[in-house]
Amino acid sequence: MKDIKRTLMGVGLSLLVIWAVLFVMHILLALVWVFFWVGLVGILVAVILHALEESV
Repeated sequence: MKDIKRTLMGVGLSLLVIWAVLFVMHILLALVWVFFWVGLVGILVAVILHALEESV
């Protein structure tokens, strides 16, 4: 009975660790995506503003 309990605890802990790692990776990936799009939009806005200034 003790062995089963220990095994379940081990499995539970492993799953918890795996879940935590995936959760952190998901957050980091989301942040990378956000920074990527913010940077892209920022560059586009800067280019458009520069073009408008040139044409005026």
